[in-house]
This record gives sequence, C-alpha cells and structure tokens, in this order.
Amino acid sequence: MTDLSDLFERVRKAEGPDRTIDLLILALVAQAGEWGTVDIEYALRDIEGTTAPPHFTAAIDAITALIEKKLPGCMKRVFDNPDDGSVRAQIVAISGPAATADHDTWPLALCLALLLSLQESSK
Repeated sequence: MTDLSDLFERVRKAEGPDRTIDLLILALVAQAGEWGTVDIEYALRDIEGTTAPPHFTAAIDAITALIEKKLPGCMKRVFDNPDDGSVRAQIVAISGPAATADHDTWPLALCLALLLSLQESSK
C-alpha cells in the first residue's frame, strides 16, 4: 500500500492534474485510517464512479480546504518563481517546521507542501 513518502514522490513526478493522485490523497490524508487496501484498489478502478475524489491536484480551493482541515491555523504562502516559471508553496504549521515545496502548478506545489508538513509532524 502507498504511504505518505510514496505519495510525495508520485506528486513530485506528476506533470499535471492526476485523478489517481487525487484519490490517494483522499484515502491517505483527507480520510486517513478509513480506507483499507481493498477499498483503494476498488476506487482506483471506479475513480469517477462512486468515489469521485476532490480535484486536489487541479484546484487550489480543494487542496487549500484540505490543508486547513489537517493543519488548522497554519499559514500558507504560494508564489511564482520568475526565474524558471515554477511555483513555490510554503506551509507554516502552528507547531513544527515550515514545509516548502516547488512544482509546476499552484495545486501540486501545495499538495507537496502538505505532504511534507504531515511527514515532518509524524516524526
């Protein structure tokens, strides 16, 4: 089964919005502990059927809502890097270190920063 570090690598390598990653974020982050391996395998086969996860990798509002749910009170910053066209996202939780991540789009950068922050807080 995928864990947060595997999911981080999938997001890092993503070239754009990805419904499989959206489902894995739903199962491993948004509803962590509620999904078993069989549930995830079924949902991946029926991704737009009964499950239809939020568009975390495509929509700023979806990933921002998840960040606010998982890290209440945190500060979020996202800005464009004019040098290479990438996006940098930073999440500063009330307790714990800041998580900074770069990607090609705002939602993917925010996904990476959230996963980093959750990995750090679980150590």
